Amino acid sequence: MAGRLADLSLVELERRYNACKDEVELAALEEELAVRDGYADSDAWCEAIAKSTPATTVYGIGSQELKSQPFYLSAGDETLCNCCRHLDFRYMVTHRIEEREINLGLLKDIMTRGQCAFCRLVAGSLRSSTEIVLEDHVADESLQVLLHSTPKNGAAFSLFDLTLTLRPGQYRGIGIQKLAANDSANAFEGRAIDPNSIDFETVRSWLDSCMNHESGHNDIEKRDDDTPIFTPTYLIDVLDNCIVETDVEDYRYLALSYVWGGPQPLQLLLYNKQQLLSKNSLLRCEVPATIADAIELVRRLGERYLWVDALCIVQDDLASKEPELRAMDKVYDFAVLTIVAGHGESAFSGIPGVRQGTRKAGQHVENVQGMLLANRLPTNQSTIDKSVWNTRAWTYQERILAKRKLFVSSCQATFICEHTEVELCEDVYSLPRRPSAVIWREGEARAEKWMVNYSSLDQAIPEGAVNTAVYATIVQRFTSRQISFAADILNAFIGVSNRLAPLFKDGFRFGLPKNELDTQLLWQPMGNIERRIHEDTGQPIYPTWSWAGWVGPITGNVGGRLSTSDFELMHDSSDTWFTMDQCRGVSSYPSSKWTKDLWRGYMFWSENKTTDVFYAHPVEKLPFRQAYRPRLLKNEHGSAEILHMRAEVVKFRITGERNQQADSVMKTKVAGIGGIEALVLSNSDSDWVGTVFSPSSIVSDLEHGYYDCIKISTTSTDHSLWNNQPSELMELGKCCDTGKYARTNTSNEQVDILVVEKRDGISYRLGAGICHMQAFADAKPRRIEVLLG
Repeated sequence: MAGRLADLSLVELERRYNACKDEVELAALEEELAVRDGYADSDAWCEAIAKSTPATTVYGIGSQELKSQPFYLSAGDETLCNCCRHLDFRYMVTHRIEEREINLGLLKDIMTRGQCAFCRLVAGSLRSSTEIVLEDHVADESLQVLLHSTPKNGAAFSLFDLTLTLRPGQYRGIGIQKLAANDSANAFEGRAIDPNSIDFETVRSWLDSCMNHESGHNDIEKRDDDTPIFTPTYLIDVLDNCIVETDVEDYRYLALSYVWGGPQPLQLLLYNKQQLLSKNSLLRCEVPATIADAIELVRRLGERYLWVDALCIVQDDLASKEPELRAMDKVYDFAVLTIVAGHGESAFSGIPGVRQGTRKAGQHVENVQGMLLANRLPTNQSTIDKSVWNTRAWTYQERILAKRKLFVSSCQATFICEHTEVELCEDVYSLPRRPSAVIWREGEARAEKWMVNYSSLDQAIPEGAVNTAVYATIVQRFTSRQISFAADILNAFIGVSNRLAPLFKDGFRFGLPKNELDTQLLWQPMGNIERRIHEDTGQPIYPTWSWAGWVGPITGNVGGRLSTSDFELMHDSSDTWFTMDQCRGVSSYPSSKWTKDLWRGYMFWSENKTTDVFYAHPVEKLPFRQAYRPRLLKNEHGSAEILHMRAEVVKFRITGERNQQADSVMKTKVAGIGGIEALVLSNSDSDWVGTVFSPSSIVSDLEHGYYDCIKISTTSTDHSLWNNQPSELMELGKCCDTGKYARTNTSNEQVDILVVEKRDGISYRLGAGICHMQAFADAKPRRIEVLLG
């Protein structure tokens, strides 16, 4: 279903949504619409639509209801059509009429009213839209254009955009704004832009305002005294047109984020390093258009140094390349600005607007009632978020790690930094300013959004979130992207894991936080996934217990459901076993500095009553706890990735029978994407004991029979706060609710398990699931050593 929906236009999607009566299909449509509109999930999309959709009151031109409104003109501008001349557009751009819609007529008629300035503007705005193929709908006999006003971002209701809606279909978001009369504009008034070139002066003003903000946003004040200054080893000197090897630590530089799109003809290599270090060497090279434009952009901004991965990392020197890759978080964190080339599919696409005539802004301006009106240009949500750049795994870390970003699309440049409430656009007068605090306050239902509240795709760690929820969200977004070389997946995640490390007070193993292995070994696919295969050898790479070993969308486990870890790990440097509590350095009864935070049976922790971050488990900082490192044994290919653990193990049978109830909940939860099978687990007496969730790629070739089930944790679901349970995949009531082990009021414990297939003494993950605690005990588990590969 997802593939079919992705091929539909937005108008067609919304038409189907309005007419849909099937719950599963409705959830799939909501999820697709949420992605199109840039929301984190369908719940956030539905909530936003409920708040933003105008009331059903529609005024027809000439109706008595319209004539009684303050924006109605009995005799208007004769240069406008019979419809538009009765509308006071000056009133509408300074007053809210959001709860009223004005019917401008059929789309096909408006497109022919060439004598009317406002209808010309409507037609031009629709033609420039990135969301709708106008030719597909211009002859539609039923498609109407409606108009209402909505407040501009941050304008405190003093300025309003005129917003066009197409119905039926509920297509929203085509904005029309009043342009400022001159350069002394008020904040958030519209700005006429150069259709051919970026406004470099405006971009410089954004950067300067951010760097010199009165609230102390400059880098020196922000960093702790003991934070070392970082400069990449190599930079491009845009004035001397060459690569320079940095010799001091305080270079001011910009960074470029772009897509390679295939092999690069120009790279920094061992054989050409000395040549590229010579002055004007880049003038003698075939520099890809995107990099060449970035160099020119840096010059036009009055800066000197630029970091580009292809030319600032020695690509064939593994000894120097690895530490550079491990410093990706620092590269983008210390850059004064990251240029995001969000247009095109390769390094040869260029950056629109750097060279004259290389962009088509599509801004249409008309004089209406003595003022200039123009269409709002597409923002990041409809350009950058849907670009090839935004589908690549490498660029994900660049997007969330860079503290200041200049996004350049085919339409305009936009700017986002850590203290902007909204993205700054070329077509609107505005400056960076401090945002409202994005935290949860006492009494707010944090867990309703899975304990994480992302206001945009550009946030790495929102304030006040739970560490495992942040991790789960990031993993899902990251694994939903594409990467050209399978083995690069962990390298592309290094910068992200470095940024996440303080949330877990420790490092990562194959992308999983070391001191949360008891929760993160239970990751779940969010669609069909397949084993990651090395393109050269044809062999699987990375362990099955890590999401890095699979290709496809995966989410981490938020945890926190009153669970107890039940396995041990072998220490890397000694033949001793340690528990997850020992790894975290906190006993089952943590000190008074830790405070429980409960919500509907979920339990999280805050340290010293701070709300900057919440933890799935209390964890001490190093060196106040022993540094345990899980032992990883080498596999047959010499890669150290086999996790040596000790746990209780039983055998349950998979017959191919599906858990229909869990399957239905699951398909709703993941919006009908499919590719995940809810398989019934049964014991030797054919009792239903639990459910395992496994990807279709595994199930299709899985032989029926008995499989090892490894106990990861025990979870209680009988807490007094456990009411109005969320319908989640791992709810016991959906996974074992009939027969001998049906859930009762006195039997609510469950065992979280990994179901594995054992080959040559190594256990390989088939899926994660749960079973009834008593059923697990009745199966007489053995506590044995497990080699998880």
